[in-house]
Amino acid sequence: MAVIYDLYMDKNSFLHRLDPRVKFASIIIGMIISFIFSNIFWILAYYICLIMILLSAKVGWGKYLYAVKLMLPITILVIILWPIFYPGGEPVLFQLGPLRISLPSLIDGIVLALRLNCLALLTYIFLYTTTQRALVRGLVKLGFPYKYGVMLSFSLRYVPTFGAIIAMIVEAQKARGLELDKGNFFSKLKKYVAVMAPTIITALRMADNLAIALDSRAFDAPVKRTYLVDLKAGREDVIILLLTIFVFSFVLFIRFKYQMGI
Repeated sequence: MAVIYDLYMDKNSFLHRLDPRVKFASIIIGMIISFIFSNIFWILAYYICLIMILLSAKVGWGKYLYAVKLMLPITILVIILWPIFYPGGEPVLFQLGPLRISLPSLIDGIVLALRLNCLALLTYIFLYTTTQRALVRGLVKLGFPYKYGVMLSFSLRYVPTFGAIIAMIVEAQKARGLELDKGNFFSKLKKYVAVMAPTIITALRMADNLAIALDSRAFDAPVKRTYLVDLKAGREDVIILLLTIFVFSFVLFIRFKYQMGI
């Protein structure tokens, strides 16, 4: 069973042309900015800006909705559970015995959910616009050992691949009459053994094939590695990096110098 699913979208946009080192640094800075924002309007505006950046890569609304769909369960759980476990503040919107939900706690839950979605969106912007080859080469250029870059590349590639494999196995078992959606929790858990077993077997086969492929290509051989295409930062890369640093500095300045509630 060979299933390959790559998040990278082959498009012609400025994000695709950027040096992976610049994108990597910009994503890290963007994640830090996500934690700086605490005001719901600022974090919402930041999230909208990230959506515009993603769409500027010409990946389409479908890929954005794919990211939203994956984050939707976490988003709902955070918004529901945060006001329950951190019920401080006034006014109180709902109270039933010890259960107390206030407006500030609900807003804090929405802010946290938006922050998590910003982190996810930044990650997807990077994965949608960066090839695995460019990712590994960029990490090596930054000083990371080559094998660590390859390991990260494999992780990013095979996590969605295993998601596709699990979905395929679930559909195959349903076609054979297995009703995964019926019964209580323990009954469903027992039925999912029929999904887990072939998934584990497939994972072991893929790992064995991958190990053979790496060995046949002399992976991690004690020789100096050469590259067909080398990375060189251009004027566009420098401008984007400087712009990212400027935005980060501006946010820090406003947040800590003037103590503005952003």
